[in-house]
Amino acid sequence: MLLKDKVVLITGAGRGLGKSTALLFGRHGAKVAVVARTKREIDEVAKKIVELDGEAIAIQTDIAEENQVQNLFSQIDKMFGRIDILLNNAGIGIYGPVEELKSDDLERMLAVNLKGTIYCSKAAFIRMKKTGSGHIVNVISTSGKIGRFGESGYCASKFGVAGFSESLKLEGKKHGIAVISFYPGGMNTTFWDKVKNKPDTSKFMDPDEVASVLLQVVLDYKTLMIGDITIQRSS
Repeated sequence: MLLKDKVVLITGAGRGLGKSTALLFGRHGAKVAVVARTKREIDEVAKKIVELDGEAIAIQTDIAEENQVQNLFSQIDKMFGRIDILLNNAGIGIYGPVEELKSDDLERMLAVNLKGTIYCSKAAFIRMKKTGSGHIVNVISTSGKIGRFGESGYCASKFGVAGFSESLKLEGKKHGIAVISFYPGGMNTTFWDKVKNKPDTSKFMDPDEVASVLLQVVLDYKTLMIGDITIQRSS
């Protein structure tokens, strides 16, 4: 088992890439904290991991609320005593022309995508610093590298995560904490279901395949210097 007894916390783990990664890491022996706002979804993911002879716990959390993040990590402390890998995967996207961007929608994207990543990273960093090791993987999206039409608010939140990640890398280096910026392109997930003018996602990347890349990144970090990772469909 490649991740035997590693404690892994995955946000946005009820669906899409988060779900795929949780199931994959669980199959490889990790103790997985499955985290998201929708209890039914994370309960199902945790149940599947246990059915595969893995270990998992579902913890309902809105990462946009710092007090809930603090409670989440307190539960991790009690159950596992440490955290080895944090996968900041949770995110929302609300698209449209900038003149139609509503303040509530912008606030929500910044709260989940940027502040949520910061809150979780801070909590994990404090704990990893004590053990002198750990991985923080921020799933950013290629929209954190390139501006796109109709995605001004979403891109702003993701560019913010990119900048935060660059600073965190410098702080983590001397404490043995690896911070990885992961920039996936479009995936065939439910992320797009509420997007106006939903694109044809049939040729988008399979989240199971992207999850396998994340697994390899975590495993290889000890022997390779891994910088930013951008992954897109081949055609």
